[in-house]
Amino acid sequence: MMYIVFGHRIANEGGPSGLSGLSGLSGIDRLGAAMLIAAVIATPWGLGGALPAFGHPVLLLAGAGVGVCSSVIPYVTDQLAMARLARATFSLMLALLPVFATVIGRSC
Repeated sequence: MMYIVFGHRIANEGGPSGLSGLSGLSGIDRLGAAMLIAAVIATPWGLGGALPAFGHPVLLLAGAGVGVCSSVIPYVTDQLAMARLARATFSLMLALLPVFATVIGRSC
């Protein structure tokens, strides 16, 4: 619920009033800033396990691909949809995602 409420506010109104210093940024720019902050916070926990991958360019490329496909594309798509749809419509579409995933998964 909070994801929809705050995401919709950021996509449409430019974010909560506490983010007035970021008023010139779009919803997608703020999403990028949030992902950067999350990466900095999560790095101490994941760096030890990721160190062996730094010696293998293919693994680094695979990791970047997973990051783009699992985080960047879905969240940017959500921001674009939230900016164009009413909150109730977006909520309904989000609630239907597991149904469509099940139908598609069972048909393959």
